[in-house]
Amino acid sequence: MYLDDFLILISDLHPNFQFFYQNKKNSVIDPISKVQIDGDRCLLYTGENAKTIAQINHLLGKLKSNHLPIYVCTKNTNEKSKIFGIKINLVKGRVYIV
Repeated sequence: MYLDDFLILISDLHPNFQFFYQNKKNSVIDPISKVQIDGDRCLLYTGENAKTIAQINHLLGKLKSNHLPIYVCTKNTNEKSKIFGIKINLVKGRVYIV
């Protein structure tokens, strides 16, 4: 998934929804706590506190070139995984990146 597509997908969601990464291999759910633009890619890092849509839009919404691939870096393995979509839980106010 590319950053511009991701920002379009989340644009109509409530700004207080939080982001989590759901690993398909072991179904572990980790909060996305850090966002970094590294050259020609966007890296989302898991950590302790989940970022909200408002925080993500504030950090990434003003980029001039936002057609960058998105990767998630997990805290335990430090491997980079590609993002293929999102799942939205309206009841819990969460967005799961898968």
